[in-house]
Amino acid sequence: MTAVEVITPSYNKGKYISGAIKSVLQQTFTDWNYTIIENSTDTTTRSLVHSFIDPRITIIDEDIPEELRRSEYMTAVLLNRYMPQMKGDLIFYLSDDDMFMNNCFSICVDFMRVHQEAQVGYFSMIDTREDANGYFNQISERQVSSKWPVGSNMDCMLDGGEVFFRRSVLDTIEQPYFVTDLPNAAHCDGLFLNKISSKFAFYPVPPVLLTHRRTRLSTWVKA
Repeated sequence: MTAVEVITPSYNKGKYISGAIKSVLQQTFTDWNYTIIENSTDTTTRSLVHSFIDPRITIIDEDIPEELRRSEYMTAVLLNRYMPQMKGDLIFYLSDDDMFMNNCFSICVDFMRVHQEAQVGYFSMIDTREDANGYFNQISERQVSSKWPVGSNMDCMLDGGEVFFRRSVLDTIEQPYFVTDLPNAAHCDGLFLNKISSKFAFYPVPPVLLTHRRTRLSTWVKA
């Protein structure tokens, strides 16, 4: 069993996903597996994803009927399908347009080794937005410092990408993990985190370990 497992649903973000994949490949901690669920309709994105060759990367191709995309939030559908199969000690989710800092895994693994009582951790992140010229400008830096107790309302409080948890957490929460209806797409992460929070506290890992990129393609209903 690997120490870290990461999952990314990929959809038509060829301009950005290489940054996400490289942020995993460049980790100083190397005991990881990375599952990319490629469901793009854009062949350029699919080709780009498949150009990354590493034995620790598994690429799963999904061809989704267009009528299903119009009725369900496919990121949630795919996470429900593949997240239960993950077997790493620690589970991370990475959006196809976000990027981990290169010491993310090492810091989180060390934190969980020291804090054996912790089941869920969350770290600081930089929030950026793409401008009309394709440049990313920092909006804010979200610093974490306090523990969120069991029962906290996490919806709209954290981004799913700044949370990681022990694999055993998945065995304690009901499936499906994520809501798939389009009206709730914007709250998909938050409702999943609420399920976890109903049973576990969220422990702070203070360093900035994620760059959250709000791109011109970051539309919930198309992700």
